[in-house]
Amino acid sequence: TVSGTLDNGVRWELTDGVLTISGNGAITYDYNGGWHQYDEDIIKIIVGEGATEIGDYAFSGCTGMKEVSLPEGITKIGDYAFNECTGISEVSLPEGITEIGTCAFWNCASLAEISIPSGVSEIGPFAFYSCEGLKSVDIPNSVTRIGYRAFENCRSLTEISISRGMTEIAEGVFYLCEGLKSVDIPNSVTKIAYKAFADCTSLAEITLPKSVKSIGHSAFAECEGLNKVTFEGDAPEIIKDSYKGDPFHNVDASAYRPENNKTWTNEIMRSMGTGLVWVSEKTTPLKIVPEATDFTYVIGSSGGVTIKCTGELKDFVNVYMDGVEVDPGNYTLREGSTILTFATKYLDTLSVGKHTVTLNYTYGSVDTELTVLASGDGNG
Repeated sequence: TVSGTLDNGVRWELTDGVLTISGNGAITYDYNGGWHQYDEDIIKIIVGEGATEIGDYAFSGCTGMKEVSLPEGITKIGDYAFNECTGISEVSLPEGITEIGTCAFWNCASLAEISIPSGVSEIGPFAFYSCEGLKSVDIPNSVTRIGYRAFENCRSLTEISISRGMTEIAEGVFYLCEGLKSVDIPNSVTKIAYKAFADCTSLAEITLPKSVKSIGHSAFAECEGLNKVTFEGDAPEIIKDSYKGDPFHNVDASAYRPENNKTWTNEIMRSMGTGLVWVSEKTTPLKIVPEATDFTYVIGSSGGVTIKCTGELKDFVNVYMDGVEVDPGNYTLREGSTILTFATKYLDTLSVGKHTVTLNYTYGSVDTELTVLASGDGNG
């Protein structure tokens, strides 16, 4: 058994791996000793009645600690309070807590679940960073702010419910949450920042409510599992800064917007991400016109290749060759309804064989096949 007293009179005792803390006031880090010289020996922590705050670094580095008991009356979990407590699997936070500090549970890799009390108004930056075992989090409506990268790298997180008091989803909050399958963004959120949901590869669909007025670069970048994106309101402003990448960079999904909403221009739709295919209920059926379309090209020929589609030119977004967007400098467009002609210099770079050409419009896409033949093979 070892024991001691903090500067504010709070007493502690460590017996057989159990750290018991008693007294009134904040549980603070004792730079002159305290229990931190026995961090690796602590298995369980019991904080007695009278404690008002788990202070900064209070239990940081207690890597062997598996269980903690906190009393009612605590109002704050300080910065780095449980940082690197890699053995803890569950924490029950008492009602009355209003703030969870920066890096409070940083790298608590075994933490599988945590209940955030209804009085918490702020979750600090990196609060649950790299809690790789965390599976679900219910953020109460009292929370008005979540700091940047708060849940980054929580790879086991499958579901998140965001507070209806939130107005901003900060930078990288759910970045690299690879297991995240669903998220409900409430109609209070006005801003989704840079990389807020980037690399959430299991996310299948997302709805952005009318309240969203701005969206950051790469906000949903590399969300390879996304197949449906719905915008319920006006086109949000794309926040331009030093970062690169469209909000939906490297995402191939059907995208929906309000019908007849004039804020959604072709330029804005393209800037959201070139892999988005915009869908609308009132559209012209997309069909290739065979009698006006070239299906074969011989390398070295002149005149290029022309493809005619029934889709209206005003709704045209881009064209893909074998799933890769073609630079607009490699083709021309004419009305009627859409007449696209590939330049000879571009066609001569294609390999011999069959290629899939995809014309993308704001409301859908249509494929055709182009066969490229080698010159001098008796093809005429």
